[in-house]
Amino acid sequence: MAANFKINDEVRLNKPAPQGSILQLGVDQEGNISYLVLWTDAEGNTQQRWFKEDDLVKV
Repeated sequence: MAANFKINDEVRLNKPAPQGSILQLGVDQEGNISYLVLWTDAEGNTQQRWFKEDDLVKV
C-alpha cells in the first residue's frame, strides 16, 4: 500500500469547513476555551462538534 502523502507535504481538508452557530461555551481544567458549533452539512444533516477557540474565526 502506497501512501498518498510524504512528510512535509502541504495539505488541506478535502471537505468544506463547517460554518454555523455557537451552541455552548466550555472551559477545561487548564482554562482552554472551546465552543460547540452547530451546522448543516452538504447532505442537509445537522451536525455539531466541539472546536478549540484557536480553530474558529467570526464570519
